[in-house]
Formats: sequence, C-alpha cells, structure tokens
Amino acid sequence: MKILKNLSSRLFDFGQTVYNWKYFNIFFLFCISLIFYFPVVVKNQLPLPLDALVGAHTPWIEIKWPGYEAGVPIKNQEITDAISQFYPWRSLVGEFWRNFKFPLWNQYMLSGVPLLATLHSAGLYPLNILYLLFNNITAWCILLFLQIFLSGVFMNLFLKDLEMGKISSLIGSLSYMFSGYMIAWLEFATGGHAAVWFPLLLLFLLKFAKSLNFRWVAFAIVIFFFVFSAGDFQIPLYIVMAFILFSTYLYLFINRSSKFVIGSVLIIIGGFAISSIQLVPTIELFINSQRVNDPYIREYFFGLMDWQKITNFFWPDFFGNVVTRNYWARFGFHEYLSYAGILPAVLFLYSLLTKKMKHEYFFVILGVIALLFLFPTLLGFLPYKLHIPALSTSSASRIIFLVDFCISVLASFGLEKIIRYGIGKFMKLIFLFLAGTSGILLGLIVSIYMMKSGNMEDMQMISNLGVSIRNMVPQTIIILAFLFLYLFQKVLKISRKMISISLGIALLLLTSIDLLRFAWKNTPFSEARFLFPDTKVLSYLKEDKDNFRIVGPGIPMNYFMEYGVKSANGYETLYPLSNAKWFSLVNFGNFNGTAGRYGEVSEICSPLLGFANVKYVVDYQKDPADFSISDKGEYSKCLRDGNYEISAKEGRVAAFHNPGYLPKVWKAEKVEYIDDESTLIEKLKDIHSGEKTIYISGQGGGEVFSPDDGFRVTDLKEGLNEIKFSMKSNSGGYIFISESYNTDWNLKMDGSKANLLKANYLYQALKIDAGEHSIELKYEPFSFKIGLYISIITALFVVFYIVYEKYVKKRTA
Repeated sequence: MKILKNLSSRLFDFGQTVYNWKYFNIFFLFCISLIFYFPVVVKNQLPLPLDALVGAHTPWIEIKWPGYEAGVPIKNQEITDAISQFYPWRSLVGEFWRNFKFPLWNQYMLSGVPLLATLHSAGLYPLNILYLLFNNITAWCILLFLQIFLSGVFMNLFLKDLEMGKISSLIGSLSYMFSGYMIAWLEFATGGHAAVWFPLLLLFLLKFAKSLNFRWVAFAIVIFFFVFSAGDFQIPLYIVMAFILFSTYLYLFINRSSKFVIGSVLIIIGGFAISSIQLVPTIELFINSQRVNDPYIREYFFGLMDWQKITNFFWPDFFGNVVTRNYWARFGFHEYLSYAGILPAVLFLYSLLTKKMKHEYFFVILGVIALLFLFPTLLGFLPYKLHIPALSTSSASRIIFLVDFCISVLASFGLEKIIRYGIGKFMKLIFLFLAGTSGILLGLIVSIYMMKSGNMEDMQMISNLGVSIRNMVPQTIIILAFLFLYLFQKVLKISRKMISISLGIALLLLTSIDLLRFAWKNTPFSEARFLFPDTKVLSYLKEDKDNFRIVGPGIPMNYFMEYGVKSANGYETLYPLSNAKWFSLVNFGNFNGTAGRYGEVSEICSPLLGFANVKYVVDYQKDPADFSISDKGEYSKCLRDGNYEISAKEGRVAAFHNPGYLPKVWKAEKVEYIDDESTLIEKLKDIHSGEKTIYISGQGGGEVFSPDDGFRVTDLKEGLNEIKFSMKSNSGGYIFISESYNTDWNLKMDGSKANLLKANYLYQALKIDAGEHSIELKYEPFSFKIGLYISIITALFVVFYIVYEKYVKKRTA
C-alpha cells in the first residue's frame, strides 16, 4: 500500500508539472483533435460519407468494387447532404477563389442559380483561404479538422476568462467540440463552423465589459463576419439572440455604464454591417425564393424534439442508431443528436443543484430558454405560429447547438466547484444517477419479461427495448469507472485536494474516451478511391464537349457538379421562385405544384426540356412496384416509346440522347410577346419537341422568321459569373440563351449595353440585327454591390480603429 501511495504521489507531482505548462490546454486539445482525425492522418481516409455515394446511388452502384463483392456497406445515410450539397458547393467556391472572383452564380444546377446568395455555399467564409493553398479535398479535410480544434480552443479561452481552472476549462472544451450538434453537422462544414466562433465572440464581449476598451468591440465585429459567412443562417440567428442576452446580463450585473451599452450596440450593428456583402444578397434571394412554400419542415413536426428523446442527453443511442441499423424512434436520428458526454451531463446536473458561482446563472437561464424552444412547448411552436422569417421555415432541432453549449459551460462550472470545494456532494449525485439508471434498466427488463410471458408478444418492441438496454451500457461503464477511481483513492487515504485534482484528471480522460467513441461512431470516414470516381456514363458525359445539361434520376441531384456536368435539376434549400415554378410547369403544366428544395424534373420527356438545353436523360431500370433499381425493371415508358437512343450504358443505368435537344444558344423561328402568365402557360404547354419558338414576357407583337441557314455561334465560353460568345446571322431576329433569367445579368452586344429579355418564362433572349456580333453576359447582382460597399466601409472603420488603438493612442497617452 505504501508503494502505491508513493507512486500515486510521484504521478501527482509529474501531473502538476505538466498541468502548470502554459500551453498544456492547447496542446491537449490539439492532440485529442488529431486522435479523432486518426482515420484521415494515418489511414488516408476522407471525412465524407462517400460510402453512401458508391454504395447506394446510381450510377456508382453498377461498379463492382474490389473487396466489396456484396456491395459497399454504408455507415450513415442520413448525412448524404455532405456529398450532394456542401462538398460540391465548396469545391465550386474554391474554383472561384483560385481565380480571384466572387462566387456569385452557380451554372451547374437548376439551369443556373445564385450561388453566394444561398448562404449555404459559404462563399465568403475566411477559412476558405485553404482552397487557395490546397486542392479541394485537402482543403476540406483541414477545414473539418479546424472545426474540432478551434471550437475547443475558443471555448477554453472563454472558460478561462470566466475564471475556470485548467482542467475545468478542458472539460467544457471537450464537451463542446465533440458535442452532438458539432459532430452531427461536422461533415456539412457550415453550422458547426458558425458555432466555432461563438465562444470567442462572448469572450470579446466579456473582456469589453471588464475593460471598456473599444478594441474588443472592433474584434467582435470582425468575428461576426466569420459567423455570418460560415454557410448557415439558423446558428447565426441563435448566436445574435444569445449575444444580446449576454450583453444584457453583463450590463445588469457587471458594467452598467453607457459606454458598455454603446459598445454592445456597435458590435451588433457593426457585425451586420461588415457582413452585408453576404447578408444583403441572401435577404433579397430569400424574399424572392421558393423557401416559404417548402413543406419539408411541416412534414417533420417542425423539427421539435419528442419529450422521450430527452434520454439523448445521457444515452445518445437509447433508441438505437442509424449507424447500427437499429434506430426505432420517430423522425430522424442525426437531426436530434444532442449528447455532450455522460460525465459532463452529470456535472451539468451538479451545477444546477448547487450554489451558483459568478456568471453561472446566466448559462442556466440560457440553457432553459433553449430547451423550451427545442421541445414541443408553447415557446417551441411560437416561431411557426407567428411565421417568423427564417425560423419558421427551419428545423427547431438546430437550437441543440445552444443547449450543448450551455451544458458544456455548466459542466465546467460543476467541475470547478468540485476542485474548489470538494467532491463529496458530487459523489452523492453519482450514486443517485446510478440508482436512477438501475431503475430504468430494471423497468426495461421487467417490460421485456412481461411481454414475453403475455399472450400478446410484441417481438419488435422486445427487440427495441433490448437495444435500449445494450446502449445504456457504455455510459454506465464510464460512470462506474469514475466511481471505482474515487473509491480506490479513498482507500489510499490521500489528501482531499489531491483527490479533487486527480479525479478532475480522471474526469478529463474518461470524458475524452467517451466523446471520442461517440464521435467516431457517428462520423463516416471513407476510402479515398470513393471520392467521386468515374463510371462509363459519367466519362461519356464529361467527354462530350458540347455545352449541355442533363436530367433524370440516373445521376442524383447535385452529384453531377463534381464532374463539371450541368443539369436542369438541383437540390437547394434556397433558390428563386421562378425556377421552382418552371418545374411545376414542366411536371404538371401549371404553377400549382411549385417545387420545394428538390427541384426535380419528373416528366423527363417533356418537350420543354429542349429550352433547358437538355441533351441527355439519364435513367435506370426500375421495378414497376416501388421504382427501385432492378435487373428485371425497365427504363421510363416515354424513353422506350419515343425516339430516344442510348448514348452510354453501364449495368442498369443509361444516358439517352434527347431528340428535342436545343443548343445553349439558338435563333428563333417564331417570336411572340405575351404579357399574361396564364396565356404563356397555355402556349408553352402546346410546344413541340425541338420547336424554336420564343415567348417574350412583356408587351409587343408577334414575328415569324424564315430559317436562317447562315446563323452560327462560335467561341462559346461559359466562365465564372459570365457567358461569352460570337455569332453571325444573315438576318435580324431573336436569340435564345438557355440560362435562368435574372435582372442582375448585364448584357453587352459589341461592347455596348443591350436589353436582356425574359424568354419562355425562365430563360434569356436578346434581339439582334443581321451581321456579326460579340455577346457578353455578366452576372453582377446589385444587392451584392450594395453589401460590398457597406462591408468595405465598415471594415475600414474597424481597421482604422484597431491601428489607432495600437499605435496612435498608445503614443499620445
């Protein structure tokens, strides 16, 4: 026993030396982040759900992958937006950055739509500088690593300024960086990155409250730009609300000076102003978008969290997990991932039940408010009843971010109280928690026994309850391990202070193990060979040098972007209403079926697709019963009955040539001006395949032109935010351009500004005279220019003040 006691004492002394190292916390967080990234750093895997790409989607499932004779297993199919939206968009943004252009227009989807204004592309996010230095996938990997590492570092700095000790700060940092929200949305690289900067923002506000030095105001304004440009709009909204609440609290209890009020207001105004370059185009697009008509959020109970899922905070897999294919609760799993560590959760409870330290009450109140908006309470339904912009069209579950943040902060407070005042009361809570856990386990076991012994045996529910029992075990083991370490040290009879600190370290290590296990389980890492590999169909499309688009279910929406292939389809939560109406027109012949976030052509043989520049329809053999891909299935009936020929085929997937294909630019044989929308719909419904007719939106007459055999287009180049071509025509007339019409497209003909017309409801047209012409179209949104000027002026003020504070004011003092 004496030897063990001496060994424990020496280990304690060594621990104290390491603990006192100035950069211990940062080093520890970096090491933990690297350990989590082990599959990337050591095994050369990629942080993307690419297993779902090649294991579940056409045309990739037609390839027999070596080592996967039965098909590639899929870890988490709920987060495929990472590969269908966020990675392709970020890659496109990278292309813009490398060409030193603003990422304003996405030419690849939905016949062309705004890119920057959607916000989700995170086109202006400062950490995108990685795309200037590295290729797309390397930049992506570093970007995701920085979310984990920086969120821990900034939380650690904030907690230290709240007067938390080193270990207490680390517990809160670990809990935050690997919390449910941060892990659930890690591979989207948007909302999680907005959340990265939240602790730093509060830190600067707290420092300003203590010092009234306006340089902290300037720094906070800059941080708001990071928050607003990160690619998500819900998390920034929550951050603004929490920031206002925190500034109110600091004014009431820390600094009641007018200077603090002025500084706080300046941060909010300056934050919005410096972010205007992003916010103004986004607000304009939102007002004119299909978002308000999207029924998606209503179909999922507004994203409100079922009361039964409160278990997620203690046992994240209580209702199973999509990764292990045994999830049995309502709605999705990934959307409600809220775990922040079992020991931090108990420390959070300890914080609630004990005397409060300085600032602690604020985070209790903030956490309670967030919980009331998360669950189906009166407050939870309020944004949807009042139709509050942005919030009423978004999932309530995203406020889990704030809940996890408060749990992490209060866990730090809880541990700090243990280290300062002793561990006795906390151990009582541990025993109570274990007793409660035992009661739940006993209840589940009894329920299973009664079901098995009853006349009405529900085998599915018995299996479900068995899942719950098994998935309570890992957290129970963590709690028991901590209890064992406590009892072991009591047996050694070491000092009270030593017990508190050593158990603080034990809490840290056990929490690291717990959260790493949780994060690894829910984060897909995929083999590098699955990063958008080529197939026969995709290779054929890439090799076709024409400027064209595709439609059809054979290539899922947005996946075509990584191959440089354009489509009339697209999956985007925010895009112009006019594009959504066009889908309704193609699919239903009216505007009553306006598309939501899934802009998909279901009438894949519609003659209107000629105007969309659709050259290929990519389809797969479908089972007539459920439309799943099948060896015995057939391609869509209209493809079999029409004049469609297979251009490329691989397995059950084929690309059909559209006989009604029209090139990107063509000259009309008939033109008519139509000012009435209903008349326009009827005219377009009567269009024949390949017909070169243009209906101009507006007042005017009708003209018929003879076919112009001399008309030709040369040097057609579709660049970033621009379209250029030269043309020659033996006679005057109208030219059709298959790109979504937008008033922010500026047209120049032969170097002079010309009038761009809206044609066939969605596309572009212009009037020409006979002869040769050079045409240049540039997308230059006015809202972006306004936002740019406001952002530049604000940034100049901020830089001026920082320079003044650091050099001028210091010299004159």
